Amino acid sequence: ALLELWRQEALAVTEGDEPAFRTAASEFADAVCCALDPEHLVRWAQNRVPSSPGEKRAQETIVRELGFVNRRLAIARPLADALTYRFRGRERVVVFCPTADLAKDLANELRELLPEDAVLEHRSNESPAEISAAVQAFEQAHTATVLVADSSAEEGRDFQFADLLVHVGLPPRANRLEQRIGRCDRWKSDGSPDAWESLLVEESTFSETFGSLWQRILSEGFGVFTSSIASLQFAVDSANDLAWQHIFKHGLTDSDSITNSVKSALEVEVERIREQDALDSIETSGERGSIY
Repeated sequence: ALLELWRQEALAVTEGDEPAFRTAASEFADAVCCALDPEHLVRWAQNRVPSSPGEKRAQETIVRELGFVNRRLAIARPLADALTYRFRGRERVVVFCPTADLAKDLANELRELLPEDAVLEHRSNESPAEISAAVQAFEQAHTATVLVADSSAEEGRDFQFADLLVHVGLPPRANRLEQRIGRCDRWKSDGSPDAWESLLVEESTFSETFGSLWQRILSEGFGVFTSSIASLQFAVDSANDLAWQHIFKHGLTDSDSITNSVKSALEVEVERIREQDALDSIETSGERGSIY
């Protein structure tokens, strides 16, 4: 409800101004995807320069309503308690959080429930030496171990030995989620996917939110949880922008339309790539023939 109020005010201000509309849609995406960290959302509302009195009132409402919410008590503690029931002996778990601060609080709460050396951290505000030591300890662990991370672990890491990947919220870019999943994705010698689990933590299970709508678009539109979209990077980026612009403009209504539009756009790109590959194959065969 708080972000819906801001969306309506920001949409009214950007009407007829396409660059401002695209910027506001991107800012809205960032806010939605950090909503599981109330303190971060408060800072977002405090630091953003409003474009109208209505936006200013909406941002002040966010600060007023969430300003007294303690992230560790309200989010990290119950989340840690719930997650420990999903962990099994000797299992290695990677937990991705939307912010470094939530990752730190969640790690501290997990240490209250698990052996202290069983909880490791990979945060952007840690030194490279600390991060490397944590990754090495995680890889060499022989008992149940949890690595709590922020976006800094989405690229350049190999966690294919992990058994469970937990998403505490989802990033605003589908290509980022593809990279995140790729940290743990692995294959058997026969080419089939190896067994590992993926768990998603959502804002609410009682009604649709902007976060749950984005999760649906990622799942049903981009298909990122069931297949790789790495070869469709540019088409994915374009569809990603259109998806958030649609959500910013229409809110939670007309969700089927944007989900299907994203799916269709990627299907068209897949077909284009297939046709190009076929043409390249014909040209290559022709070039080889001319040698003789």
